Amino acid sequence: MNSEKVVISVYSARNCGYVAVDTGDARHSEQCDWTPNYTQTMGLVPLLQQLTKRAGVDLRAVDVIVAPRGPSPFTIQRVLITVAKSLHFCAPNADVFAPSNFHVLAHAAKERVSDDLIVLVNSYNQGFFGASFQKRAGFLYMLPGASFYDKNAGVHYLKSNANALFVTDFSEEQLEHTLSHYVSSDHLIRLSPINFALTQIDLFASQVTCDDFDYHTLEPYRLHTPTYAKIATTHLA
Repeated sequence: MNSEKVVISVYSARNCGYVAVDTGDARHSEQCDWTPNYTQTMGLVPLLQQLTKRAGVDLRAVDVIVAPRGPSPFTIQRVLITVAKSLHFCAPNADVFAPSNFHVLAHAAKERVSDDLIVLVNSYNQGFFGASFQKRAGFLYMLPGASFYDKNAGVHYLKSNANALFVTDFSEEQLEHTLSHYVSSDHLIRLSPINFALTQIDLFASQVTCDDFDYHTLEPYRLHTPTYAKIATTHLA
């Protein structure tokens, strides 16, 4: 990555928002817990403004905008893409790097993986998203077949891959009530508290090709759309 580029990154998951800026000379990051009274819709933009002010970055001077395209819970995906598109409106000449959530979590775990890996992303909808990665020449590449698994299909998927290595963004409570019944602890990578916006900047800097989709556009990576979202879309049409 060109050290002179200003890179801004946004991410949200597990009731926490993450933002980061790489100015070329230094990296700055912030994170914030979301609550019922202070949601990501209310807080993500102020968090970005706070960070860019501290880093001395003019949004109009941003060279690269990094935001995940999903799959993820519908509301999180919608908010992140909206914020990223707003940033692109401020900096229309900026490049876009929009990896999948699968790639972000896989990259966060890559130093602890010597073989293949399965990444699970929480959908908050009685199920999860799953994708398999294969490690080649030190890099993790996503294999075809990523999918959404509801509760019943998810149990079958976990049982069928019980000997695989897993990484996930599930909360500790979800791990205890779901994954721990089907996957042993030594097959599960627990990511220590990290700022995933910084992980995305590292992923961009690595120049790993996310060849399963066009990662230069801010369009959702959809494997599953909740019923209420389909209804809303129909009504708007």
